[in-house]
Amino acid sequence: MSDFTQLQEIFIIVFPIFYVVLLGFAGGIRAFDTATAFNAHLEAIARFALAVIFINIIPFAYFTILLFYGIPKMNYDTWSIMVVFALSLSVFGFSRIYYGIILGGKNHFYYKDEVDRMLKEKSQDKLDFSRHFSQQLFPGLLYVLIPLGFYFILIGMLFYGILLIILPCIATAIAYQAFKHKLTD
Repeated sequence: MSDFTQLQEIFIIVFPIFYVVLLGFAGGIRAFDTATAFNAHLEAIARFALAVIFINIIPFAYFTILLFYGIPKMNYDTWSIMVVFALSLSVFGFSRIYYGIILGGKNHFYYKDEVDRMLKEKSQDKLDFSRHFSQQLFPGLLYVLIPLGFYFILIGMLFYGILLIILPCIATAIAYQAFKHKLTD
């Protein structure tokens, strides 16, 4: 058994707290609607499979890789603690990417009457189905890539870190301008 560093212990405590908050929001969009999925409804099966990938598998793989391979490369200082918190917040990025995919293909993941019902029901724990998918997808990518960029900068891989910070920001700015232009037309 190996001893964890202080940064690893912080990550072990903070990441699951954010993950539990994420799971609270997943119920509002019926991400894990197993009753409908097991009745062989293709939309529910696709939604369930995508949720398992983006809300279960990818965050746990991300957590494990960072815990055992990433965080031990960091020195214990103020910046490292902040980056560990930012890396923990990335779990929300995976859910926003999932929401973006769901919004982009909502007719593939929900029945027509489900989409109509969810458009009418607007509450804090439900996904707003009237939004454009890019309003979830691009912020989700920023949630994941920017903390990874700061991580790479802290461990001395400046080039990769700067790329992971600047490129998603440029892509998001371009997408925002395109979306804003689309709204004004």
